[in-house]
Amino acid sequence: MPIHVVARKYDTPRGSVQTLSQTCHGFAAGVIKFCQHMDWGLMAAALDHFSDRLMAGARTELLSLTKIPFIKSRTARVFWENGFRTVGTIANADPRELVPILKQANPSKIRVKGLDIAKYEEKLLSKANIISASANRLWSIQMQAEIELE
Repeated sequence: MPIHVVARKYDTPRGSVQTLSQTCHGFAAGVIKFCQHMDWGLMAAALDHFSDRLMAGARTELLSLTKIPFIKSRTARVFWENGFRTVGTIANADPRELVPILKQANPSKIRVKGLDIAKYEEKLLSKANIISASANRLWSIQMQAEIELE
């Protein structure tokens, strides 16, 4: 759930929700270290998973997408809703296909003046190229890891 929705639901400033999320992540990291010190591997592994979710601010299925640069929890949700559900689908996409999704993820930035629109489009295409290249690297690492497991 996006931070602004949580903030609105509980009538709390957005910054307070972000601070609480960061505090929870820090606490989880401390408990993970404690579990590792006590040789409680299973509990440490379970908490490590939740720690990743706290850090990314995303559901489990979005975690892999949040590892790509420029894709945070909100953008990952937009990619997910548009059918880009894995790093592989983003890696195989043409960067120009990603531009409309990036626009959708940041609708407030669309309201730019005349000549700035071309610069904005160029900036989004540049971001899309970086996202695509990074997704390709991550995907090839994932594929190599799967091959090594076989």
